[in-house]
Amino acid sequence: MDVEAASPTVRRTVRQEFESAPRSVDGILEKAAMVLSQVTDTVSLVTAPEISESRIKHVDLVSLEPQSVLIILVLEGNLIKQQVVHVERATSQEDLSRMAAMLNQKVKGRTADELSGRLDQLGPDKPEQRRIIERLIESITTHQAQRQTVVLHDGVRNLLRHPEFVEAGRLEELMELLEQGAQLAAILQQVEFEKDVEIIIGRENTSSGLRECSLVLTTYRMADRIRGTIGVIGPTRMHYGQVVARVRLVSHATSDVLAHLGN
Repeated sequence: MDVEAASPTVRRTVRQEFESAPRSVDGILEKAAMVLSQVTDTVSLVTAPEISESRIKHVDLVSLEPQSVLIILVLEGNLIKQQVVHVERATSQEDLSRMAAMLNQKVKGRTADELSGRLDQLGPDKPEQRRIIERLIESITTHQAQRQTVVLHDGVRNLLRHPEFVEAGRLEELMELLEQGAQLAAILQQVEFEKDVEIIIGRENTSSGLRECSLVLTTYRMADRIRGTIGVIGPTRMHYGQVVARVRLVSHATSDVLAHLGN
């Protein structure tokens, strides 16, 4: 297969679209899905950033009411999670700031499993710290479970331009697969991060809903250990050389914008 370099027009379109991308992980990934479907005339797929174990980068504690505290949790890759926790005793912002400084010394770089081990080290005289660490563990665990099934997609309308999808039953089966998310996420999680581009054609697909389709997939990078899958679903007769080049282009653009997100 000869890879066809993306034209200056396509490169300009991708660059301009990403220049206007929102300054958030979700916003950037939504922009990537939109741009990829636009330049390939297929259905784009983008998974959320995946890491084997999410690690804490920073924790802030903000007093909302005397016994109500806002926890701001920043994970590696500048992923932000917020939640409110109620504590047993009234706590001032000054006390919370001191507690946050002490917590950051203890929890920075830690995973949910490592935090669980630290709970046993807290005595009964530190109920607020225990409550906050329990919520940090809960937040990280929930985050990891949710991210494993998130698949953004765009360009379903593009399928209507291909004769393979004129048949309503075939289109309906594929759309159901896209909307369910979990099964598609499982397929995409099998992409090897070290591969440049992976192409799965027709009946090589394990899902019956994809047997008449081809997937062109690669990965984007958010940080050293955080990556996600990006690619397209299209007809088996797609122009593979052109699509591969454009998938790579959008993947690199996505990685570049995410790399500068925390700067």
